[in-house]
Amino acid sequence: MTVVSDFKIGHMCVDPGEKKTGFLPSNGLSMPDGTGNFWHIPVVVVRGVEDGPVFEVDGCIHGEEQEGAYTVLELAGRLDPENMRGTFIGVPVLNVPGFLAYGGVRGQPHRSHVRGHEQAVPRRPGLHVPH
Repeated sequence: MTVVSDFKIGHMCVDPGEKKTGFLPSNGLSMPDGTGNFWHIPVVVVRGVEDGPVFEVDGCIHGEEQEGAYTVLELAGRLDPENMRGTFIGVPVLNVPGFLAYGGVRGQPHRSHVRGHEQAVPRRPGLHVPH
């Protein structure tokens, strides 16, 4: 099966066998900082050489949950459009204002698979955290 249909998302047109990054417009939503600046949602699209299903994954719905953003980018980086069919849409940061306000506060995204409760609880001298 060959790809015959155009794939357009936002202002991006993605050809078969292509990987592209860009931004989706937020339909006039302004940043909550009072500047009146509009924000845009980052997106990565990986389009296979053949038609197939469209699969969307998003992260960072809550601003401090950066592990999802890392996972979306890691997954998109591993996909090879020349060896797939269908289209992957990755939205690493859905909540842009929250991410800008809280990004980097919680967690260690490069170690999210080994994070334990002992890393999530702040330690104080003399405080025992049960395991």
